[in-house]
Amino acid sequence: MAIDVATLLRDWSRVGRTHSKEDLASLSAVSCVAMSHMKEEVAQLIAAAEGRPLMVSYMSDGTPIVTRHQLKNTADSGQRAPRRSARTMDEFLCQCLFYTYIDAMGHRQVKALVPDARPMTNGKTSVALLSFFLESFVNPRTHGHSGIVVLHATFDRAPFDSLTRLMNQYFTFMAPEVECTDDSGESHDPLQLFLLFWMLKTPCAYHDTHKSFQWAMHGEFNDQMLIDDVYIGIASCCNSAKQILDQMGPWIADVLTPTSLHELPSADSLRELWTCLDQDPAIVEEIVDLHLVFRDGRLCFADCVPLGTVYSRVAQVLFAVWKLRTFSTSRWITIGPSCRRFVGSLLLGLESVVRGILADGGQSHYKISGYSKMTIECKQFVAVAALASYPADGVCKLLMKDNRVVKVLDELKATAHSNAEYLCALSDSTWSSVGSVCDLTGPAVRDKVLGAAHKSIVFMQWRIFDEATRLPWKLMLGDIDANLRDLQGGPEPAEPTSAKIHRLLSMGWNKAELKQALRLAMEAPWGTKVVEEIHASGSIIRKLHPDIGPEGLRIRAFVHCVRRLNPSLTPGQRQEQRLETRLAKVEASCPNSCGPRQTLIQDLASIMRTWRAEGRAMAADVQRSLFSPPHGHMGGSAEPPSETVRGCSQAPPGGEACGEARDH
Repeated sequence: MAIDVATLLRDWSRVGRTHSKEDLASLSAVSCVAMSHMKEEVAQLIAAAEGRPLMVSYMSDGTPIVTRHQLKNTADSGQRAPRRSARTMDEFLCQCLFYTYIDAMGHRQVKALVPDARPMTNGKTSVALLSFFLESFVNPRTHGHSGIVVLHATFDRAPFDSLTRLMNQYFTFMAPEVECTDDSGESHDPLQLFLLFWMLKTPCAYHDTHKSFQWAMHGEFNDQMLIDDVYIGIASCCNSAKQILDQMGPWIADVLTPTSLHELPSADSLRELWTCLDQDPAIVEEIVDLHLVFRDGRLCFADCVPLGTVYSRVAQVLFAVWKLRTFSTSRWITIGPSCRRFVGSLLLGLESVVRGILADGGQSHYKISGYSKMTIECKQFVAVAALASYPADGVCKLLMKDNRVVKVLDELKATAHSNAEYLCALSDSTWSSVGSVCDLTGPAVRDKVLGAAHKSIVFMQWRIFDEATRLPWKLMLGDIDANLRDLQGGPEPAEPTSAKIHRLLSMGWNKAELKQALRLAMEAPWGTKVVEEIHASGSIIRKLHPDIGPEGLRIRAFVHCVRRLNPSLTPGQRQEQRLETRLAKVEASCPNSCGPRQTLIQDLASIMRTWRAEGRAMAADVQRSLFSPPHGHMGGSAEPPSETVRGCSQAPPGGEACGEARDH
């Protein structure tokens, strides 16, 4: 029986759908078909390149996921083998490859190759990672490509040095054995093919960005356990949001106090404070209009604000500002936004509400008791992290839009330095307000924030920006012709790829082809965003199917992550899919299974249609009583109440219709 692979993959990309062993077997076969199809597409793209420069971008990263294993012990003959299941954490390697070239019309042609997540049963060594790469890699040389091949690899920092060294050694060792025969049957010199094989490598810019903020905060707070206490304190408030919001109304009534306008901060200082804490512009303007400030246990607002609407406006502001979010201790880039929200909540009295709940013995402290971990040192960490993360947040946000670092290098540097200048320009009142939540003076908070922010920028300069200004990336910046002339006029560099380009220039190789290859290399991604999305596919499958095994997780995660490679549905197909879904719901309700009540109502409706055609009317209240009789009349008997039938406004001749209704 023929199987529509695209439809099957689209149907099973819904992560909440449960599967059986038979479904998993068919999905495994379909995933193999999809993988073979992607490799065929890549082979066709290599053939279409026809010797033009071709770039292969490879990225990989490992992720640990807890799965359930089924265990069976060997039993003696005639005895039933005992079975057990146990959870264990498996490390899965997620990989992705992109094959790219520029065609004769100047258009970029790309094909993706997404292998399924592989369990790393033999460890996380560089040799094991190299074997996974070679298993997935479609070598353009074996498919007859004799032009320049740019292999770009992106990894996390942990295996970067050893793995890239092994890859260089492998391709160098195998260079004499490489055979490439084009469509004309001509064989090419292995030495020439080796010079036309350029290997570029970059660490993941996303990891380096969040590491820059991590090292900056470690420089200010040298306590590894502090971040755990901060997480517990914020998470306890998030998990107790319903309890906090229930107490918000009475608390507002107790602490809301009108105050003279000249005793409150100015509108400009309030706008600057809440803008730097990433609040919604509409909420910022509402706070400025109310001049809302929490001080000395009182929630103060300007006495010139009309009292009729002040309560609802304050409640709306608190409802928005007290919307906290947790962070991940393994992804420091999420800490800054979380801390900014928490600082804003503290500035508007969240701690007063939490302390009141903890002091009330009649309320549950099961979740909110974790707030006791929020010591003064934790608050200082939160206050500094809230603003010191601005440079790293800005760079990471820009990288999420475009991770081609060589192309956006100037913009990345400008973003980091502009965020630092923004922090330097904040007024003393803003620093004092932020310091008030952690018992620090304004200058002390300013010193810590600016120190951490500049350390973060220096780290990114060292790990990312400087890397883009070294060979061979340096050849792609500015005027490529001038860069190639400088390279040709100087000594042969030590960097392997630049040395190959130097030799090709000395041999008189076509400079236009070299420039085209360098422009193509500028498109190389410096991040593992696609691989992180594959991580997310595995995590969400594991979350919705907690008892799934490693094989099921591997297959379902692959089906989910390749959903974007499926052809999109046309509007007509979407409409057909919606109609099929509605039809399936109707069939699930068993429409052919009719009881006495359904039969009675069907006959009554038929009689009413006959009367309406003959011009006879029936009162609306009688219709309601016919089709909505008291509960109990329809359950055990199909006979309608006699008073309902007697209420007909015009009796039929001879009473046949009513008698017919009674018979039914």
